[in-house]
Amino acid sequence: MTEAQAADVYFSVSTPKIQRIKNSMAQRFKTLRPYFSKGALGLTHDGLLSIRKPNAIPLRDRNRIKKAVTADNQDRMALYQAIANANKHPEWIVQIQDTFSQRWISNAQRGWWYQNNLGQWRQK
Repeated sequence: MTEAQAADVYFSVSTPKIQRIKNSMAQRFKTLRPYFSKGALGLTHDGLLSIRKPNAIPLRDRNRIKKAVTADNQDRMALYQAIANANKHPEWIVQIQDTFSQRWISNAQRGWWYQNNLGQWRQK
């Protein structure tokens, strides 16, 4: 994707599928949010979530949070593909994923963890 093509991507496009994915992610975020604040979860450089400190999650909750992270990552990939498809350029998924990764990190709250482009963890 060239810079000119990137400028043509409509990131705010909404289809029923995109809305379902966003709603699913918003519901799940209520469960995941406290673990971002504790440093247990982080945003990866490729626009996904990662459990960076499993021991920061109580043992009784670990399996549930692991499943929630997996489901959220599946939704994120589906979101990136759905936006690329809605823009009639499914081949743009990688660039759309990269843009969203930058947005997720930019919008992260102070104290949350993220990976830089080298995969190193940094605290915002």
